[in-house]
Amino acid sequence: NPEELYAVVYAEYQHRLAAANAVDFDDLIVRTVELLRACPDVAEYYHRKFRYIRVDEYQDTNHAQYVLIRELAGVDAGGHADMGAVGAGRVGPAWITVVGDSDQSIYAFRGADIRNIQDFEQDFPNAKTIMLEQNYRSTGNILGAANTLIAKNTEGIPKEVFTTGSTGDRVEVVRAYSDYEEGFLVANRLSQLRMNTGDSYEEFAVLYRTNAQSRVLEEALRKRNIPYRIYGGLAFYQRKEIKDAVAYLRLSVNPDDDEALRRVINTPARGIGDTTVKKLTAAAMRDACSMWQVLDAPDSHPLDVNRGTRAKLEGFHNLILDFTAKAADGMAADELAEYILAATGLIANLVHDKTPESISQIENLQELLNGVRQFVADKREESGDDAAAADMASFLTEVSLATDQDGKDPDDGASERVTLMTIHAAKGLEFGNVFIVGAEEELLPSHMSFDSLSGIEEERRLMYVAITRAKRFCMISYAASRFINGQPKIGRPSRF
Repeated sequence: NPEELYAVVYAEYQHRLAAANAVDFDDLIVRTVELLRACPDVAEYYHRKFRYIRVDEYQDTNHAQYVLIRELAGVDAGGHADMGAVGAGRVGPAWITVVGDSDQSIYAFRGADIRNIQDFEQDFPNAKTIMLEQNYRSTGNILGAANTLIAKNTEGIPKEVFTTGSTGDRVEVVRAYSDYEEGFLVANRLSQLRMNTGDSYEEFAVLYRTNAQSRVLEEALRKRNIPYRIYGGLAFYQRKEIKDAVAYLRLSVNPDDDEALRRVINTPARGIGDTTVKKLTAAAMRDACSMWQVLDAPDSHPLDVNRGTRAKLEGFHNLILDFTAKAADGMAADELAEYILAATGLIANLVHDKTPESISQIENLQELLNGVRQFVADKREESGDDAAAADMASFLTEVSLATDQDGKDPDDGASERVTLMTIHAAKGLEFGNVFIVGAEEELLPSHMSFDSLSGIEEERRLMYVAITRAKRFCMISYAASRFINGQPKIGRPSRF
């Protein structure tokens, strides 16, 4: 039973923390709460010490932070204040001020609880609420769109944000035939807008729901020679899972690629450790050959490893030999890529791990397959032969051009760059011109939010955050067809 195992592991983990006289990050809050509750004298000391407490971004606090704030303010679980004398004749708990926007609560997946800000007046009955409704960033039309959107939510504290600035241009909504055309339309509109307004690239941002969406956008911007940066993340081909997959693809074409072989010889883990890799490297250097040649002809290149390790190396050798044979037989790049990702287990090893990180990695690998499929489709369209096979070597040539650009110094002659980022990463930022892509059902809102009303409302708040990043121009786009999980899927416009 996994839950029983987790309980055993957690108990042992806590025991070891105690033995080491240490706490982990979460315990910094939890242990502090325990201390304040268990030691009234300590609690009284801090109640006197902290006369005024201010909490920013209160809508993003989790339960542990909420409890800590109440403890520091001298408020017990029933909402009652500690009425002991505090300071110079002052009676009651600390003065507490919180700042936040319930319409921008978008971190439930990290434990944030919107009820903390919703229930603030209930928790602190004497509180006075000051609504800051004037917006100094966005034009009237952008705020109008945002207000109309968020009004559909039932959670949150009602307000009507307004501006005394200009009405501005209307929010544009654009339909693309596919995610590839969407990237093309965004790149073209961005280029046109920059020419018309004279804005620097720094004033442009492209926002998306998931990291996997960046690949198509990066490709479209590269083709227009538009410089860009990935904010809060890596360019598509620099992500670990993508580099692992591409290393396998490279080995299928050139097994003598030592860099690629070294990267994936134990990815996913197959029991080939660093010591074995060092011995393999040393043998290749000794015999002036590639590491693959050592594996391919073990009798000619002796390797000092035991029988078990030799069997593991042989298994890896046979795996790569299978890939090279299929590549040599002319298997199309898309078919070969699908085969390699299935045979190596790169995706299968992530499927059972339901963390946001693993889900994102799976999406990225699926997007890599989408890229290979699109490459093959484009090559066949160019040749006019539906049966033409675009091989893996040709695809890798394009990838190498993309990764060359990814690896450049962000400041190498292009200080101005368009920003690409997830909507979550954009919170708190602002740009003159914002493009929101992928506004489709099951993407924005995410299909993972469909189980509950609160999930949909958080996705709506996410869209609200995206729209209100824009100062002067906002374009929202959606695609009628998009590759998702390796399959072309008909897209429906987002309810938002």
